[in-house]
Amino acid sequence: MNQYVELHAMSWYSFMEGASSIDEMVARAHELGYTALALADRHNLTGAIEFADTAEEFGIKPIIGVTLNFQWDGNHKDTDGKAHQPAGSDRNANTSAKSSTPDADSPSQQHHPETITMLAETEQGYANIANLVTFSHIAADKRTEPVLHARYLRDRADGIIALVAAPESRTSQMLMEGQFEQATQSLRRFKKLFGPGCVFAELQRHYVHGDTLRNRRLHQAAELADIPTVATGGAVYHDRSSSRLHDVLTAIRHNLTLETSHVQRKANSRYGLRSPDEMRHLFRQYPDALANSLAIADRCMSFNVARVNYSFPQEPVPPGFATQQEHLETLCIEAAKRRYGQITEKVQARLDREFALIDKHGLAGFFLLYNRVIELARDVAIELGHTSREIPLEERPPGRGRGSSVAMLVGTLMGLSHIDPMEYDLPLERFLPDDTLVNTPDIDLDFPRDIREKLILRVFDEFGWDHAALTAMIPTYRIKGVIRDVGKVLGLPKHQLDALARRSEARSALNLRDEMLANPAFREKVNSPGWRDLIEVGSQMQGFPKGLAQHPGGMIISSKPLIDITPVQPSAIEGRYICQWDKDTGDRAKFLKIDFLALGALSQMQECLQLIADRTGKYIDISRVDLKDQDVYRDLGSGDTVGIFQVESAAQMQTITRLQPKSLYDLALEVAAVRPGVGANNGVAEFIRRRNGQQWSYDHPLEEK
Repeated sequence: MNQYVELHAMSWYSFMEGASSIDEMVARAHELGYTALALADRHNLTGAIEFADTAEEFGIKPIIGVTLNFQWDGNHKDTDGKAHQPAGSDRNANTSAKSSTPDADSPSQQHHPETITMLAETEQGYANIANLVTFSHIAADKRTEPVLHARYLRDRADGIIALVAAPESRTSQMLMEGQFEQATQSLRRFKKLFGPGCVFAELQRHYVHGDTLRNRRLHQAAELADIPTVATGGAVYHDRSSSRLHDVLTAIRHNLTLETSHVQRKANSRYGLRSPDEMRHLFRQYPDALANSLAIADRCMSFNVARVNYSFPQEPVPPGFATQQEHLETLCIEAAKRRYGQITEKVQARLDREFALIDKHGLAGFFLLYNRVIELARDVAIELGHTSREIPLEERPPGRGRGSSVAMLVGTLMGLSHIDPMEYDLPLERFLPDDTLVNTPDIDLDFPRDIREKLILRVFDEFGWDHAALTAMIPTYRIKGVIRDVGKVLGLPKHQLDALARRSEARSALNLRDEMLANPAFREKVNSPGWRDLIEVGSQMQGFPKGLAQHPGGMIISSKPLIDITPVQPSAIEGRYICQWDKDTGDRAKFLKIDFLALGALSQMQECLQLIADRTGKYIDISRVDLKDQDVYRDLGSGDTVGIFQVESAAQMQTITRLQPKSLYDLALEVAAVRPGVGANNGVAEFIRRRNGQQWSYDHPLEEK
């Protein structure tokens, strides 16, 4: 029978501090017979959904947690119920990013920060942890690590089990320095902060000098403070075989070499997941601490973070309208009258079909949200002098929709596109099917650069950083980064590392040995000390995450506070905020992601139109230009396409001269032909022959449409 589960493990999402992937951690836990496992990465919940999914596949109960630096407030009034709320936590959707940022004026340097691990006992506890991680980042100085201040825990301790006094914490340091009374008082304060039964003192043993003394003193202090103890492993990798990799990561994190990072590195290789039998032997003097690991795991509810209660932003219904659907239909009908002069039977039939599909799939709020974003972009365009309030939105949209969304007449009438789908009889099925809607529709929006930059900030102003954030990206190690970073840690000559990195053609560090063998200058080094280590350790670094970065333009907006679902933190770019989940994780949580993309061609076209207007006094409405102008198609067919968006590559030039487009539809076919996969088996040449008159038979009648 299992007598222990690990409640304090870190994965590679502890960015340069954990040395194993989630797959490795969970697989090893399964091998050791764990029934549950807690992931408590430092400062983030980036791996929460991946961990929950992987653990469930292995039949292991996932427990979501986080490890944070913790700071008692300077006036020690943090548990009297009078501590102030973090600014911006009133959950008002109209809170501006500027006014909702907590002040970073707390005395974070007055005391050495504690280290605290928080586990989600309930879904409310998870939401509270996401909030607390957010506030630790928002209130932090960008030059220092995030620190959670005690005052932020007011009204946010429910559903959280706190593990305190880990070996690196201030409380443990006080015990080792002989400050027994102070350490005991610290434990009492944690108990008061989180409540009775919700705080456990961590006993860890890594065969390090002082472990036995620390555990004995901590156990005594915990008894005096009337809090229980729990045995944890403080695992930063899944197996001892990864300890060398962890040393390298530690040296990279501190910008040191292996030779100069002895103090920063772990003392030995005993910081991996350990078997229940080994833990039972190590903590035989503290059977309650072992039993408490199982008791805590039993208390933590089993829930999948991917199924948290995200909901689309719900736009308010103006007076006079009963539902969002009614409001949407009225907006579109009014725009259709402006665009077409009158609503013909054909236009009405198309609108009726689209309205029915939108109603069926419950997407009225979805389109109204996009309309709100487009209106914000229009406000920016007006401020920049690109349009005016008198010009209807659908006549001069601030951006351009991309992809299958342009098939929606509703989108055209709301300013999401400038293409008239009626004219080209664009099919709806790809964007909005008649049957089941598997995923939320995706509409990418292209904007001129100046509009996009201001629009992103305007969205934060409109919704607040607690309801809106940019999606994260997770840069990972490839061969060039591995060569430079690992090679530096190993003390290899910088000029040689630079030369090898520049000449490496492979992307994966798994091919590093082959790259060196193929390079005469490095062929003889593959078995040399240092270089041999670079190959071995470097291969383990392939695909390793480096940290969180900002997605180019993917914005998540939520009706309920986003920070109840995933933490939000300031971006490296001033005024922007990112959530701690990347695109794929957001898709798993069914987030609505709006992509704001900057398109240089739109910037150039906008400038050109403005120059024409300044010179002639007339602004050209490009939604009404002659799309059948044969002079334009003759120019394109000649291959004179340098600088023309989407048809300027060598492959496009070669294809467009063979296809000789005569209409916008022909041009769409030409662009589609030069796409990945289309050219397989001589597909483009075969398509052009058929288009030019060659007869063929369909493989199946369904192909004819």
